[in-house]
Amino acid sequence: MITSFAELKKAARSGDPAVIAIAGGDSGGAVEFAHLAEHEGIANCVFVGDPASIEDTLAQAKERPERARIHPAPAADIAAEAVRLCLSGGASFVMKGNVKSNELLKAVLHTGEEKIKGHGYFLSHTAVIENPRAGKLLQVTDGGMNVLPSLKEKIKIMQNAVVVAHRLGIERPKVILAAGMEDTGQDIPAIADARKIVQRHRDGEWPDAVIDGPFGVDLGLDPEASKVKDIDTPIAGDADIVVVPNLESCNIAVKMVLYYTKTFMLGLVVGGVAPVLLVSRAAPPEANLLSAALAKLVGRS
Repeated sequence: MITSFAELKKAARSGDPAVIAIAGGDSGGAVEFAHLAEHEGIANCVFVGDPASIEDTLAQAKERPERARIHPAPAADIAAEAVRLCLSGGASFVMKGNVKSNELLKAVLHTGEEKIKGHGYFLSHTAVIENPRAGKLLQVTDGGMNVLPSLKEKIKIMQNAVVVAHRLGIERPKVILAAGMEDTGQDIPAIADARKIVQRHRDGEWPDAVIDGPFGVDLGLDPEASKVKDIDTPIAGDADIVVVPNLESCNIAVKMVLYYTKTFMLGLVVGGVAPVLLVSRAAPPEANLLSAALAKLVGRS
């Protein structure tokens, strides 16, 4: 079980480096990242886009990644071509370079539709942070893709996060279905949806996880909270995954944690043909590197 960013980086260094398709490789940040990922032995990069523009960017870089290569693509097809590299086995996952996020995510959903049709892909974003109080990693989802997910979509978001947890070596990840308060029969979407998911879990669905809620998020993070509230739950103070009601609550909560703790998060869009690195533009280079390490592990079969 991987419990820290240091352990994650160590695990990702094992085996051959992954190959990352950087959509829009004519980005100084992408070149800096490629050099760091190569130096750490985690991944080698393919810069997808206009060769002349990419070469100009490489020429301006302080340190050029030695194993990186350029894959030509017209401006209107850069994101789709990066995804095609994953579909053909030419890359393991995708990273956003000098393209718009919505263009890249659209490409992940629709490129090669005939090939991926029927696979039931559903994209969701998971943020991973270190939880020093519990001595392990914590996923918070979904703060980047699904604005107001339905019950069916929340289940898919949860399932995507459980897959990530399994890749981190957590055999039965503990999932808290977070809400603004505990369940006393309220007809509030976060509570009503969580109630249904937990009942289905108790009836035998998702045996590869421990799922409970709806609870205030403190129950999953602080064992004292369950004692004070007199709530008996196996996830008390020991959550591996927090599934939030909507995008705004996740985004706000994670950014407040990052601001007050001076740390950073890892960010991946999962559930598609390949993981997509999606980290805040304000994140340090190490956040992208560790997100690549996570993507390498998540992408392993």
